[in-house]
Amino acid sequence: TEDVEVSFMGLLASLRAEASWCELVRMRYHLGDDELHEWLDAFALDCRVNDKAQHTDLTDLKRHFTSWLRIQQQNRNCHGTKNSNANSLARRKGVDVAATSAADYSTRL
Repeated sequence: TEDVEVSFMGLLASLRAEASWCELVRMRYHLGDDELHEWLDAFALDCRVNDKAQHTDLTDLKRHFTSWLRIQQQNRNCHGTKNSNANSLARRKGVDVAATSAADYSTRL
């Protein structure tokens, strides 16, 4: 409803204005100032999309955001690890000598 949206926007503005808390989050999650704001924007959109914008107070919103951020970073790290493993496997395969013709098999050393 409209009341939930107004409350959510107010809590989100309060959260962004709390410099000491933002600094702690940046340190804990290794974020720059712009990155934190991008994550907050993504969080706000995600809350709206999933109908999770209702929070009891600022503490509830902080907990929800930090839990959400931790999960997002874990997902990003997992996908990054899988991709880097696949890339390193591809690089290893790239240096393997491959036989491409019958002549490759008939030559003795």
